[in-house]
This record gives sequence, C-alpha cells and structure tokens, in this order.
Amino acid sequence: LFMVVPSVESHVLIGKRRLDWLKGIKERGIKLSDIKTKKEPKVTPQDAQRGVFPISGVRTQHFRKKDLKNRLKELGFNVLEVHKVEYEWEGTLDEPTVASILKF
Repeated sequence: LFMVVPSVESHVLIGKRRLDWLKGIKERGIKLSDIKTKKEPKVTPQDAQRGVFPISGVRTQHFRKKDLKNRLKELGFNVLEVHKVEYEWEGTLDEPTVASILKF
C-alpha cells in the first residue's frame, strides 16, 4: 500500500510562513485590507487536536507520523517506510502570499 497524506507538520509550517508574510506586510506599511486572499474557515480546538485543518476551504484530516503508523498497524498493515514528499508552495498558500514569502 502506498499513501500520500497531508501532515500536521506541513500545516504548522504553512502557518509559520503565513505569519512571516503578515509580519513582512505590516513592516512595509501595506494594509492587509488592500491584499486579496482567500479566507480559510476557522479551526476549532477539537479539530486541531484531531489534526483536521482546512485545505482550500475543505476540512481535511492531517496526520502525525506516529499516529498514522499506529493506525495502520491497528488495521493490520506492516509499515515498512515513511518518507516526506517535497512539493512547491504554489497552491498551498494564496498567490500574493507565495510571491511575498519567496522574497524573504
């Protein structure tokens, strides 16, 4: 079985990048209201604890490596390897965000 799943670690990193971007925007004196970005739904504490975060407005289960490995073992799978999949930021963050982050 081969799986590619969104990770909690990736969601956290995207959040950090977004905060860096917001800080850079404020330092440049740009009003956030002048920038058009997509608004993601707010995450409830219960969803965050379960690893459920929005991707393009859709609540999506994200996994911690340890939790995924344990769940697969519970289902009778023998986990042989776990690897990260590298991907581009485009499509992960809003367009203006991508362009701005790459300048940092």
